[in-house]
Amino acid sequence: MQILDYFGTSKFYTGPTHSRKSARLIEELTTLQSFAEQFCFDIHVFQPRHAVRRSPDKLLKGINPETYIFSRGQAYYDTNVHSVDSSAEIISFYQQNHLDKQKHVIAIDEVHLFDSNILNVFEILSRHPDFYVVGAGLFLSFRGEPWVFPPDFKESMGRLKEMIPEDNWVELSALCQVCSRAANFTQRINKHREPEPYYAPLVQVGFDYEPRCDIHFETPCRRAYEAVLFHIETSPEGVSLTDLESYFVPRLGTKKTLSQILKTLTDEKTVLQKNSSFFPNQA
Repeated sequence: MQILDYFGTSKFYTGPTHSRKSARLIEELTTLQSFAEQFCFDIHVFQPRHAVRRSPDKLLKGINPETYIFSRGQAYYDTNVHSVDSSAEIISFYQQNHLDKQKHVIAIDEVHLFDSNILNVFEILSRHPDFYVVGAGLFLSFRGEPWVFPPDFKESMGRLKEMIPEDNWVELSALCQVCSRAANFTQRINKHREPEPYYAPLVQVGFDYEPRCDIHFETPCRRAYEAVLFHIETSPEGVSLTDLESYFVPRLGTKKTLSQILKTLTDEKTVLQKNSSFFPNQA
């Protein structure tokens, strides 16, 4: 594929944690940078400010981490890197700087940590014949399902996959932390070194993440979560908290588990989207 053939299309690097997604993105950007002057294009890189990672590389000590992206393998890229608070800022940058007047590579790291409008960013910019949009991020969450974007939880990475040309959707793998087989899943590990339950909030900080193969990947309490959701969805008259407690607490063995499941359902708007008659504080 020739350099100029990249423009007017998009590419995405995905895989579990520790699969070198950012490293592959950085490798491509470094290669493209070497041709930028020859083929007359600029490169702009965006990352979510709230997820900026600081590199341990001594060469970057004292440098604002918002001005570079790096991989766990310590490769980094620091040319025209912009840390933004929302995906809307990417479109604004495009509009304010009149980027439609020349060729540009637009790279986006940690795509899954943006808001759902990032999907529109890919859709709008990749249609432009002089733009090449390339990104990296998780496709599957720690639940083993396509990542759903907060805060509205209405769109998932599944839609992004539909936008990217099949040949440009690059799935990477890591090594399972348990058995060293090829890993395609990301396991969230709590402070007790145990897998987080399926009903845990989708977005949380302060946890460790491990690559896992299909044998060692776990989704604890998934059946309990699905049972509660099914019970709510199939209650035509709505359901009260008292009803749920009387039915599920004996089965789950603890009121705390039910409370955590209901909190996640309401926080992620799963219940409100599917059954507006349910209110967790209703007696």
